[in-house]
Formats: sequence, structure tokens, C-alpha cells
Amino acid sequence: QGMEALKSAIKQLPEKGEFTSEADALAFAVHACLEKDGFRFVAAEESRAAAIKAAPSTPVPFPSDWNGCQDAFSFFYRHASSLALFTVKCVTMEVRT
Repeated sequence: QGMEALKSAIKQLPEKGEFTSEADALAFAVHACLEKDGFRFVAAEESRAAAIKAAPSTPVPFPSDWNGCQDAFSFFYRHASSLALFTVKCVTMEVRT
């Protein structure tokens, strides 16, 4: 199930979407896990996310610039069983070599 969820989530990436760092690959893996558990991505910006009051019935594609900032990612989700807006923030704390 986990691999199928990841494959399904990857289909949401923009056409030229690719991972440019370990941080964005990890952030996307978190997204795939949430999608697997029934959370639906609604936006990468809080102002857009607040306007969407229910979980979408079909997946919302990621914006083309979702990984434009390499040290912080914000994803907003809705779940069919809740009215709450769920926020996931991934922040790179330190890069080790």
C-alpha cells in the first residue's frame, strides 16, 4: 500500500517536478503518507488553503514552484472526517556533510 500511495502522489507533481534535494524528497514522502491516510492536499499557501472548506474529491496538483524554497515547505490538507485545516511544515535545521 505504501508504494502505491507514493506512486499515486508522484502523479500530482507538476510535469517538470523533480526532487532537487534530500529535503524536498523527504517533504514529499510526508505528503504521500498523509494522502495514503485520507488527507487531501489543498494548497501550499495558507491564504488559498483557508478558502477551501472541504476535502477535495480528486487530488489537487502541486504548484510548479512547490520546492522553490529549499529550506522550508508548507503543505495544507483537509480530511473528509474533519472541518479542520491541517498544516504540515518541514524546515531544514542543519545540513551535515
